[in-house]
Amino acid sequence: RLANGLALLRDIDLRHAVHTLDLPCQLIHGTQDAVTPFAAAEWLQPAVGADLHALDGASHALPITHPTQIATLLTARMEPQA
Repeated sequence: RLANGLALLRDIDLRHAVHTLDLPCQLIHGTQDAVTPFAAAEWLQPAVGADLHALDGASHALPITHPTQIATLLTARMEPQA
């Protein structure tokens, strides 16, 4: 099952569809992510009009390695804007 899921992630390309998203988006990405390169977040940011937060030196599993930073960013995003 894992192999099937990984193959799907490898083979599917949804870049053509990201422009159809019409919702607030926040990208939080590690600059040293070896699974999904930071360049992918840099490409996605203008495509969806997202805020991009780079976590310097961080890799892929941000909720595990940087839980406080993730919680702070998400909480700030959910607070009502004045």
